[in-house]
Amino acid sequence: MLGWGTRRQDAPDVKHPSHGLTFPEILISACAVVLVLFIASAMLFPRVTSSGSAPRAAAKNDVAQLATAISAFQAEYGHLPPGANGPIRRALVDILTGRDVAANPRKIVFIEINPWKLKRGGTNAAGDFLDPWGSPYFVATSESGTIGQAGSVTGRIAYDLPKSVAVWNVPATTLTREAHRQAVTSWE
Repeated sequence: MLGWGTRRQDAPDVKHPSHGLTFPEILISACAVVLVLFIASAMLFPRVTSSGSAPRAAAKNDVAQLATAISAFQAEYGHLPPGANGPIRRALVDILTGRDVAANPRKIVFIEINPWKLKRGGTNAAGDFLDPWGSPYFVATSESGTIGQAGSVTGRIAYDLPKSVAVWNVPATTLTREAHRQAVTSWE
């Protein structure tokens, strides 16, 4: 006779139902959560990027790189590149990208510029360097190290900048708020 708490050797094992999840169930649940988060972020991403911060960041990067490239040219050759005042046209782009061997005989690439794309900027078919909205960049240089006047939008003009190179854009838009959002300078 079996006592209380003892088990017969020939009795089948009785499995008690578990109250937890198995590893495959946890893995499938985690994958489902990640998939839902991925889909939600994919739907939200275009709204975040369309706010205009990416084109402005690209424009700020452009003006900083242009100012640096012109300064590097001056450091390398001992003088500013020809045409380094006014809108940035093909002639200056060719000098800074190493394609104009008369002005840049060492063919040094001071800046790399891609073809123009909306919200990214670059050179257009004429070779002019444009901002992400299609407006030109401008440059002012000074051998003395002080630029008398540089600016982009009314109210954002700088006088007597303690710099040898200043780069900015002039937004095509006439809407004051939009113009101020699109205006970028190398000295701010």
